[in-house]
Amino acid sequence: MEVNIRAVHDWVCFPRESMEELRRRLFCISVELEDTKVAAHEELRRRDYHLVQLRGLLEAIAGERDEALDKYQKALLENLVLHQKMEEAAAAARPASGVSSVVDEPRRAREKESSNATFTGGLSTPDCEDSVVSSSPIADPIQPPPCKPTERSLDSLPVPETPLP
Repeated sequence: MEVNIRAVHDWVCFPRESMEELRRRLFCISVELEDTKVAAHEELRRRDYHLVQLRGLLEAIAGERDEALDKYQKALLENLVLHQKMEEAAAAARPASGVSSVVDEPRRAREKESSNATFTGGLSTPDCEDSVVSSSPIADPIQPPPCKPTERSLDSLPVPETPLP
């Protein structure tokens, strides 16, 4: 701050205010300064109080988030277990005789393609770095010979009333 020499000279040589007025002004400025300090401390206390409230809310929200995440993971795990059980039940319900239905054919074709893409003759493909020897591929069970109709089964069939062309 630059001191104006002329202003200092004028104040020293020609005092305009008495000492009493200067003391009163100094007192007013001191009171104003104390009021400002008190207001600043009060504002800091209010902000600290709000920060404590916000921290509490944040901790509560984080707890709810963690609880929701745990529930989500539990539901996801239950869903996975249920899906595996359904697949196992579907696998158990598949015909074991080797006779496949029309619905099984596309699925079997997809399974066969995926197994052929990964394995060749029981060994993994050479482009795979972790070449693992697997067991021999599962062969389809031997189909039983087709049944020949017996006289008894032919007699039980309904006879159409109109002749066939």
